[in-house]
Amino acid sequence: MTKEIYNIQRQKLMDDAQKLLDESKTAEAQAKMKEVEALDAKFEEEASSISCLHCGFENKAYSKVCDRCGARLVLPAGYQDPQEGAATVTNYTSQGEPEETDTSDHLSRLIEACDAVKFGRIAKAEFVNVLAWGKQLLRSASTSLSKLPPSSDDPNINKALHSLRQGVEEFRQGIDEMQWWADTGANSHLDIASHILLQAYTHFVEVQEMAGN
Repeated sequence: MTKEIYNIQRQKLMDDAQKLLDESKTAEAQAKMKEVEALDAKFEEEASSISCLHCGFENKAYSKVCDRCGARLVLPAGYQDPQEGAATVTNYTSQGEPEETDTSDHLSRLIEACDAVKFGRIAKAEFVNVLAWGKQLLRSASTSLSKLPPSSDDPNINKALHSLRQGVEEFRQGIDEMQWWADTGANSHLDIASHILLQAYTHFVEVQEMAGN
């Protein structure tokens, strides 16, 4: 459930409860307020859960592996394991240079940041820092792509090049949507950014899998 849908549903229930109170239907109004409490509890539970990027299953907070498919979960920005006491935040060095991890991992962290700022787990200032880091990554990926040949006699290499180009283009679109949120504050841009970056993530994983075969 998105925050927008939650707010709409909650407001409707509150309006219904107020209308019933105005009509002196106290018992019915109390029942509506119980529905509000149930909706609040459901939203809080979903907001603290961790969605699996592979199968979509909602796992309990602090899970590290999906209970359904066994995939490693992408932990939210600002996540802190109570057992370890170490926050998992977006990684970039003090000089602002990306750390040496694979591109799909970087994209996962950008997706985390979109989710975290949407639900207030990080401040806008931190999100803007993450966005600047993402732009550096995009420039690096674009530069690397420009050095590759446009095509190859090997069909597998051609397939990898195609996936790589798609991934970089989706990466660019995702960064643009993140910037739009920073400029306007409209959460729809975060939803679009997460969706596009997830597509880019899929393409980069495809390239990694082909490189490993």
